[in-house]
Amino acid sequence: MITIGKSAAEKLNDVLQQRGKGALGYRLTVTGGVPGAYQTLIQFVSEKGDQDMIVDADGFKFFIDPDSASKLEGSSIEYVETPQGSGFKINFPTPQWNDPTAQAIQNVITESINPDLANHGGFVSLVDYKEGIAYVALGGGCHGCGMAHATLKNSVEVIIKENVPEVQEVIDITNHASDSNPFYRTHKG
Repeated sequence: MITIGKSAAEKLNDVLQQRGKGALGYRLTVTGGVPGAYQTLIQFVSEKGDQDMIVDADGFKFFIDPDSASKLEGSSIEYVETPQGSGFKINFPTPQWNDPTAQAIQNVITESINPDLANHGGFVSLVDYKEGIAYVALGGGCHGCGMAHATLKNSVEVIIKENVPEVQEVIDITNHASDSNPFYRTHKG
């Protein structure tokens, strides 16, 4: 169900050793987001919850609620260090779309756009595709960023339209005001 990268395994071991004998494992919860780019929370656990599933992932016990379990299927955990900070990163499997145009957009996002945005701690998720319009959500460092609109129109939309000619427009549906970043201003026009 979940695989643990070497860097993540080292950090997870460190925390368990610091906690001592009361350490059961970790609670892993999906707290929001969209398919392929969920927001998650990893916490130390000293007791099992009533509905928790216990998942053994490369020797670590994860306590996962039923709603989160299906979203975490096939994911992997890494520990990353970037100029913006360090922490655990969960890589979700790429969602599959029934619509061939939506799948083509997803492939462009996965292969071309997100690797570049990851250098700045951000990512884009395809939320929907209807009638020539790709609806996306920006996350990570892009959520609430003052340059989110410029990134969307000057990079994300250009790359998608070049690679998937059926796309006429890309619309960001992210609620940037919900982020704590004070630099975001709603785009006028």
